[in-house]
Amino acid sequence: KIKDVVRRLREGGDAKPNLLEALKMGIGAHMSGLPDSYLTAVEDLARASALPFIFATGTLATGMHLPCRSVVMAGNSPFLNPMSFSQCVGRCGRRGHDERGVVIFFGVAPITAATLFQSRQPAVFGRFPLSISLCLRLFQLCKDAKEGNEVLQSAISLLSNPFCALRVREQKRNAMESVEIAMSHPSKLLSSLSGDQKDKRVSLLYADEDHRQKMLLFNRFYVQYAAEVLAREGLLSLECTPLGLAGLVTHIYYLEPRNLAFAHFLASSRMHDWLKNSSYPQFNPEKLLLLILCHFVHPVAASDDADDSAVLPCLPPEYENFVASFVSRLSRIHDSVVAAFASTLQLQEEKSMPFSGEGKRLVS
Repeated sequence: KIKDVVRRLREGGDAKPNLLEALKMGIGAHMSGLPDSYLTAVEDLARASALPFIFATGTLATGMHLPCRSVVMAGNSPFLNPMSFSQCVGRCGRRGHDERGVVIFFGVAPITAATLFQSRQPAVFGRFPLSISLCLRLFQLCKDAKEGNEVLQSAISLLSNPFCALRVREQKRNAMESVEIAMSHPSKLLSSLSGDQKDKRVSLLYADEDHRQKMLLFNRFYVQYAAEVLAREGLLSLECTPLGLAGLVTHIYYLEPRNLAFAHFLASSRMHDWLKNSSYPQFNPEKLLLLILCHFVHPVAASDDADDSAVLPCLPPEYENFVASFVSRLSRIHDSVVAAFASTLQLQEEKSMPFSGEGKRLVS
């Protein structure tokens, strides 16, 4: 089976020769920068127990579901946090094959391993799933696709989902009505209280059509907002073709909004002026560029007892003002799009109590 997969990948020309040679020896790799065809082949071979070894990054935690006997944490990484560690450890042990899974730390300090085991899981917060980087990646996908119509329909299908859950306020009102009925008919008391009467959330895919259409309309407005921002930043043409530093922005999409700010700063002349006339004469241009990248890519709060040599120097005030003006411009575009979306809705002002429903509604 491995020979057939290698031959198919070689004919496609997507995977590099060294990756194909490793597959022949039963060694696979799985990371976000590899071709999709190769990643799919690695997952299929792993499920068929044809790959004894797989080298993976964070995709082992959130990119695939491949149960294995052992997981090796090789070396320290700033991206290895309690959440990703818990996800990776959850892959250890195959149901029906292994009595227990094995976690191996290689090149990891004992205190780091102990911290990962003992740390509490971070709180989970919801957020709107659409982003400017996602829209740019969809534009890039449509541009690179060999069969444009099929990819375009896939992108439209993605944006045709509301991506939200709706709080069902009527659930409490129905609970009140059922309790009142049960009080008048004691035989119905057990059945009325047996269900879960807590406030629930349901997907807008199954909610009423009015709310669903409003969220889909907001998706359209958000894509318009993203396209306008990208066009003003020189990352998208009027024909929605990615330009300039679009590849860099999509490659570091997980840093949004810092990826957009960095591309804006990189494309401007101020960065070159600052590297030439810096307020830090002790740094050469290469170290100054590294300082900027450290502030953009992965800033970490310093502890109170940290040595001064381990703390990044602050960026000059003109740089802070430059970033503030960039954020202000994005906010103005966002506010105008939200106002345009709100103007298309016929909103109702609630004049009723949230629990009992007493009162009335007035059209605003």
